[in-house]
Amino acid sequence: MLLFFDTVIANQPMKTKHLGLFFVFFVFFQNLSSQDKDIRPTVEIILSKLYQFQDSIILYPSAVQNPLKIGYREHANAYREYLNKLKDMEAKEHQFTGEISFGLNGLEGENNNLFVINTGFSLANGTYPFAFEVSSGVLAQIQNGSLEESVSNLAISFDYFLKENLAQQAYVFVNGNNNSFLGIDQRYEMGGGVVLNAYSGDKKDGMAKDKNKNGLTKEGEKEMKALDENPFFNKSAGTAYVDSLSNTIGAKEENKTLGNAGNRFKNIIKKNYSTTRLSLLGGLNYELERTADSLQLYDGALERKWTFDATNRFRMVLRPSFVWKNDNFSFSTKAYIKMGVFGEFTNKVEEGPFSDTRADYWVDWTSKLKFDVTEKIGLEIEYYFFYDNAPNRLYFDIATNGEADLQLFEAEKIFRSLSFRFTYSL
Repeated sequence: MLLFFDTVIANQPMKTKHLGLFFVFFVFFQNLSSQDKDIRPTVEIILSKLYQFQDSIILYPSAVQNPLKIGYREHANAYREYLNKLKDMEAKEHQFTGEISFGLNGLEGENNNLFVINTGFSLANGTYPFAFEVSSGVLAQIQNGSLEESVSNLAISFDYFLKENLAQQAYVFVNGNNNSFLGIDQRYEMGGGVVLNAYSGDKKDGMAKDKNKNGLTKEGEKEMKALDENPFFNKSAGTAYVDSLSNTIGAKEENKTLGNAGNRFKNIIKKNYSTTRLSLLGGLNYELERTADSLQLYDGALERKWTFDATNRFRMVLRPSFVWKNDNFSFSTKAYIKMGVFGEFTNKVEEGPFSDTRADYWVDWTSKLKFDVTEKIGLEIEYYFFYDNAPNRLYFDIATNGEADLQLFEAEKIFRSLSFRFTYSL
């Protein structure tokens, strides 16, 4: 993926290395992610104090004071299980997870051959309240050993949930791609905004007891049940238990560091295992684009070529999306609608008495269907659609008899792809 981009600022051509965009993004990411402290060292300290307390109970049973004088063993054991579960879930939360995918179609004759390669990867870390993901994909067409057409993409995103539930999250991202079918040599986007979510599993904890209403997959129900069976994961009763025990064993300050960790891990289960998710994203992007040299323009069967200057602009973004899944199947669909802002709501091209004005927006729609064949291997089908309502365009004189005949030529504005690929979870 190319990392440099020639852009235009204030209508003056400038060579600008937009690695700066990536630098700003990573500084912002590092600043926020530093707030996501690993609680495992704190858990180890509390466990150590708990073991010391239990040893003292065995040696000096008459010294036990309320509130643990009655049932202290049951409470202490449940507290220890709670802390060990927190430690295990925290370790899993800080592990990177990933997936690689690959698809290949090939045709070969005596003198010619054609291969279409579709490959990609994704890498993620964290779920709630912070989540980081990087993904990349390449769609390439190779004919007789020569690369003819290609589509590539590299995306990095960072999400942060704003409340104790999953209803609202903020995000920032940076994305770079090219698409030779559309004549896009390089396009970079950087932006941020908010997402409103409706997860089927994001309901009151009491509803988790009703398997028909908790909105989780079977695996999610199993995970949530394991937490509900421990009283310390109960947000209302658990807080009192934790405060009482932590004060008794001298771990009051460490307990403050943990905060409401039980609720956090319940949200992780809800996010990972909700059967449905409906969301609406709203944000602002900064877009930089350079088209290919000698970009092909069309007017029906006629064709012309032109080299356009690089552009940079802001765009407002809306993205409705829907996800539906069970334990071995998932379907997702999302559509980005990107519109011009700050006086760039329309795009106008004119030549002499002729002009063409259009609303400046484009639509980027992706739908995926995935089947898990095994725990690690899956089959994924993806449909992608892109539409640009105001592509690069220009008037050309196509007269052949000396009289002016201006016709509007425009670049490709529609792109579709259908991909089949196998995936492997890392």
